[in-house]
Amino acid sequence: MITTHLIRPGEIVIEEVPKPVPDEDEVLIQVKNVGICGSDIHAYYGKHPYIKLPIIQGHEFSGVIAECGKNVKKFSIGDRVTVVPMVHCRSCENCRKGDYNRCSELQFIGCQTTGAMAEYIAVHSDKVVKLSKSIDFETGALIEPLAVGIHGTSIAGINGCENVIILGSGTIGLMMLSAVRAAGVGTVMMVDIDEIKLSMAQELGADFICNSTHDSWETLMKSSFPRHKADIIFECVGAPETIREAVEYAPRGCRITVIGVFGQEVSLNVGYIQDHELEMRGVAGYT
Repeated sequence: MITTHLIRPGEIVIEEVPKPVPDEDEVLIQVKNVGICGSDIHAYYGKHPYIKLPIIQGHEFSGVIAECGKNVKKFSIGDRVTVVPMVHCRSCENCRKGDYNRCSELQFIGCQTTGAMAEYIAVHSDKVVKLSKSIDFETGALIEPLAVGIHGTSIAGINGCENVIILGSGTIGLMMLSAVRAAGVGTVMMVDIDEIKLSMAQELGADFICNSTHDSWETLMKSSFPRHKADIIFECVGAPETIREAVEYAPRGCRITVIGVFGQEVSLNVGYIQDHELEMRGVAGYT
């Protein structure tokens, strides 16, 4: 079968490798659609802190089951599916509690194990999810990043009345917007430097958009938001300047949820966090 193999920063080769053989608890999926995540871009440039090269990438994907291991009963050849791309130990304290995204030995398909940028991939059957007939393969590949947004609403403690700022209108930022809108929050502002992405944010229900190249989202928040403040800020970029702004512009008592992947260490004014009683939480995957 054909794969795309990221062998070193900036170099991907297309190569033929043996087709995987599923074990007794696995299914073999013929891959139909794969998303390119921001994490994949970080890895391509050799800047992802937790991905070592070489690697076959691809963790947002959908496809059709081509083979089933002998112990697999709930799936059949021809089923249209997507996958929860986490490989976990199943025995540590977090796994036993159901928090497998916090597994002490967590690996992601396409990040630490072989991914789906290939014709076929073998996956443990308990990580496979059937797609309804109304969902096409392209949409099926977007379920994985949407799960990040939904998990983010849980980590942030949304109860349905908060004012929200989302820094970054890429795929994860837009999924975060969809998730907070579904959760019924109050006012939402999207911040980015790309007008096309900001236009998409408006289409998806953002109350305000801010191009931070020439406007201050802090000023717009203070002039336009109910109560002139945000209750929650989602950082969906992974850039030093955006996380610093999140801390330094955050109103007192604000909750900051970090979703962006940072390829470098960042210095923060911890005094703001202490003095303003800010809360900071990280989001890693979902359950």
